Amino acid sequence: MRVTLLRDRAPATWRVTATDGYTHPAAEQRDGPATSSMGVGTTLDAQVILTPGEYRLVMTVSPKDTVYQRTLRAE
Repeated sequence: MRVTLLRDRAPATWRVTATDGYTHPAAEQRDGPATSSMGVGTTLDAQVILTPGEYRLVMTVSPKDTVYQRTLRAE
């Protein structure tokens, strides 16, 4: 499964801080594109600073198969 947070059709920026309950050391935490591939049951903690506007959280299992999509609005 791929999880992506989009802003204007491009991935926003986030910082992954933990995976499956394991907190990554600060030296490994970097800002990057808000997209991640993960297996079912995997958890991901990420920090994101949203500027005002509309975002879309999209989960897909293949490029043509969206399983979840939600519009988010930051003010």
